[in-house]
Amino acid sequence: MKVLSKILFFTLMEMLFIPMAQQITHFFDVSKLNGSIKKTEFPSFNQESWFSESFQSQFEKYFSQNFGFANSFIRFENQLQFSLFNIAKANGVIIGKNNYL
Repeated sequence: MKVLSKILFFTLMEMLFIPMAQQITHFFDVSKLNGSIKKTEFPSFNQESWFSESFQSQFEKYFSQNFGFANSFIRFENQLQFSLFNIAKANGVIIGKNNYL
């Protein structure tokens, strides 16, 4: 039982740190998303933005688009929504006959 718990623990830790390692090293080549995507720029850090709390919200938007494997996770989530629940997550996309989008 101890061996199994150690294996599960280290597997969980690897799953948590692989996206961070990808963000830093860009070891794997991940293709970009196609379509109308508004990329957010890295927010400027200064005293005013820090105390007005605007830096945190801007950084959160930036980081949610730019963490390791973000594009792959977005593709996976969209495919999962379509395959399991028959929901198209793209704006303006309608599911037609024979699952044509």
